[in-house]
Amino acid sequence: MSGIDPPAAGSCGAVLIVSTTDTGQGAEAKPQILHADARPHAHGAGPAGPLRGRPCYLERIPTLSGCSMSQAARSEPPVSPLAARLLHRDGMVLVLDKPAGLPVHPGPKGGETLHDHLNGLRFGLPRAPELAHRLDKDTSGCLVLGRHGKALALLNRLFAEGQADKTYVAVTRGAPAEETGRIDQPLAKRSPHRGWWMQAVPKGTPGGLEAVTDWRVLARTEGLAVMALSPVTGRTHQLRAHLSHIGFPILGDSIYGGASRLPGGPMLHLHSRRIVLPVAKNGPAIDARAPLPPHMVETLTALGLESAAIEAAADTAFD
Repeated sequence: MSGIDPPAAGSCGAVLIVSTTDTGQGAEAKPQILHADARPHAHGAGPAGPLRGRPCYLERIPTLSGCSMSQAARSEPPVSPLAARLLHRDGMVLVLDKPAGLPVHPGPKGGETLHDHLNGLRFGLPRAPELAHRLDKDTSGCLVLGRHGKALALLNRLFAEGQADKTYVAVTRGAPAEETGRIDQPLAKRSPHRGWWMQAVPKGTPGGLEAVTDWRVLARTEGLAVMALSPVTGRTHQLRAHLSHIGFPILGDSIYGGASRLPGGPMLHLHSRRIVLPVAKNGPAIDARAPLPPHMVETLTALGLESAAIEAAADTAFD
């Protein structure tokens, strides 16, 4: 599987897929274990019992009368390698650490996409999860999926109402003189033929969409900066276009002026570090954090910065 690291040894628990036969009479037969799948530990999931010394997680899937246990087991798709990158998993929500370079949707050029993996992230549910938002192909980090229709509707509302708190980390070419600030500049399509390419426009411009980004400088070094970014709105390419607009494009951004030859390579240095989602009415919010990707760690190391310190600073940048 290209572009996806396998799970590290010892990092997985197991999920027990349990069947309960639907008799049509409103009664359930005794649950029967169909099979066990290895999976990584997920924040918010509780262990249900041991399996050869590993924690287990129960998930129930109804089986229609007349369907044998072996048939039900065979119908479960293979677990995607992306399961090793789960940051959070519960009955409603998955938060995935998306690798840089993996598109979330199929494109005209073909190739592997996140869409190819969704069926392998069902974990016993009858339908594949769906995206609650999106990340650009070259942006890594926290990506949220709803596991069923009710969950997806709730997540869509949280994102639409601005209740999903997102923190990104970016390496930029240069930095503002100030330590913190806000970019409040509408964005519009740069060309009707390339709708994903955005540009900042004056307020009141026809077709301009409100776009607001908060930022904080975490470190400055050798003509570069490490910045924490919090998008208040969620426009296409918002962070990339906004930083380019104020004169500090993101390193590795060939579209918005940040191309570079630094140790981390030409890859985009933009990472969705943290997302906080108040999903439960009376419980704690989901708080998922994705470690910086290897190419950004390499760049930070070359600049004499510690990735762990940058992650910690980003996590409290907007508290």
